[in-house]
Amino acid sequence: MYIPAITFSQVTGTGIYVITAIVCIICTFYTCVGGLKAVIWSDVTQSFVMFGSILAVCIKGTFDVGGLPVVLQESGRLNAPDYEDAKRCMLFFTLLLIFLLSCCSYMGLVAYAVYHDCDPISTKLATAGD
Repeated sequence: MYIPAITFSQVTGTGIYVITAIVCIICTFYTCVGGLKAVIWSDVTQSFVMFGSILAVCIKGTFDVGGLPVVLQESGRLNAPDYEDAKRCMLFFTLLLIFLLSCCSYMGLVAYAVYHDCDPISTKLATAGD
């Protein structure tokens, strides 16, 4: 909520706290009225827009500087890290990523263990399967 508020605040000049409240109200209203399906479809649409924008910026930027050969030629000025440093960083990153994904998987198992006997359809707390 804060990032859109910063953007709108910069564009409109309105206070950031006012815009944060407005964005929260809009998101809450949208979620309540449209439900989870609307939120999921909005996320799918937003993902396509984001990836499309990234691709468009890469393509336009490449053409603006004169093509792929110019980009690759100019990238030669970058200082590449030492190979041993790169290996150590990748190992550290990979181990942390494995730990993070393991924690996420474990949280899913914990949630399943807590709610293993909860079936809102059979108890008639929910009428639709979605």
